Amino acid sequence: MEGSSRLGRISERVRRERTRALLRLRTLWSWERSAFGLPRALVSFLVLFVAGMALVSLVGDQGLVAYWMLRAEREQLKQDVQAHQTRERALLREIEALRSDPSYIEQVARKQLGFAKPGEIIVQLPERKEP
Repeated sequence: MEGSSRLGRISERVRRERTRALLRLRTLWSWERSAFGLPRALVSFLVLFVAGMALVSLVGDQGLVAYWMLRAEREQLKQDVQAHQTRERALLREIEALRSDPSYIEQVARKQLGFAKPGEIIVQLPERKEP
């Protein structure tokens, strides 16, 4: 009898522990309180808020997508600036040549204005029309 009463006490203790564990689990996941001891509505709001902020940081006006687009535009503008600086240097060289190089001035006058030296004959051919 001793063995069966001892077994009965052990099974009763296991049943109580299981009941307590289920009550604790139910308390942790009840609709009133969350696992952190905060109201479940507050935890839900915080999770949704964090998810919304993450979404805004990705696709918002100042999010990562906008940042990547601005970086691409910046690279394009850098290339444009370099092209304009190259063109500016070429124009400055041409200005300097027009101010100081008589042979360059003569070449430009002949080419653009159609000037000729005394005794030279200028022959203009009609432009070819491509089919």
